[in-house]
Amino acid sequence: MLVGSTASQQALQQLTIRKPQSLGRAAIALDQHIRGLELILEKYPQLSNVAYQKLVELLRSRVRGYSVTVTREHVEAFERMLKSKAQKTRKERMMYLRRALEDLGWEFSAERLQEYIAELQEKSPHVARHVAVTLKSFIKHVLRDPNLYSAFKTPRVEYGLTAEPLTLEEVRAVARAIE
Repeated sequence: MLVGSTASQQALQQLTIRKPQSLGRAAIALDQHIRGLELILEKYPQLSNVAYQKLVELLRSRVRGYSVTVTREHVEAFERMLKSKAQKTRKERMMYLRRALEDLGWEFSAERLQEYIAELQEKSPHVARHVAVTLKSFIKHVLRDPNLYSAFKTPRVEYGLTAEPLTLEEVRAVARAIE
């Protein structure tokens, strides 16, 4: 409970929420509760983050298979956001975003994003990383959806040496051949 006063505890006990008997009544009750939440947040805006977190937790546990349809406006907003980046970065991010949108049919869901990144990882870990970084940025700054953002991880790519280092004997042999 946010407020520990006796008055708030008594008010909470007086609040009675009944189970709706039909879908229509449930929709009306939901509208009433949302309007009540709006009134509370207008009067006490400092509770916005608390309300948001509680709603996200509730919906995360109840909503399965939800998806977000990406629009041209979303893409344009991302493009505007990238204006401060270098030309090459803008070009690459937009290329990877458009590729992902085409591959995913302009619809993002947690499950589809996980599968998509995993498929790309099998084909090319480097491309998978670039696409994941782009999608994370797009979801965080444009869609602002914490469920989609946390649905997948950015793959790690090993940037090690591709060739074995020369041994001391091999270096000496090259040096002798040059003399």
